[in-house]
Amino acid sequence: MKAFFILALGFLVYACGSTQEATPVKNKTADTPTEDGRYIITAPIVLKNFVLKNAKVSEHSEYYVQRSIQDYFIKFCEGNVTVAELEKHLNKQKGDIKSLTLEIEIKDGLWDSCDHSEMVQSRTGPYIVIYRILEE
Repeated sequence: MKAFFILALGFLVYACGSTQEATPVKNKTADTPTEDGRYIITAPIVLKNFVLKNAKVSEHSEYYVQRSIQDYFIKFCEGNVTVAELEKHLNKQKGDIKSLTLEIEIKDGLWDSCDHSEMVQSRTGPYIVIYRILEE
């Protein structure tokens, strides 16, 4: 039994002492800044079900831009692209993973309110506004 603990302790010391360099995560296509502070990105677009405050999943779905750090909610009312236009471009692609090249801006604020004078309870945080979809 004593030998087991010594062996386990030795393994633990060895495992903690060994160092590995982290492999950096890179986007397949570098983000390109535009003159007006926006970015041209190529990223997967995913559809997620809305999760209610009580942690129940609803049948309502929303689009997100998938980035290496997180998925960003797409706020359509602030951009120049509609849900129908986005879906038209996504439907042209085959396969499970559908990526688009977009001109976007990342903002921080209310997700669910498009009228800034209206006081509503809303999800908040970073979100993406799409200004245009670039044809490839």
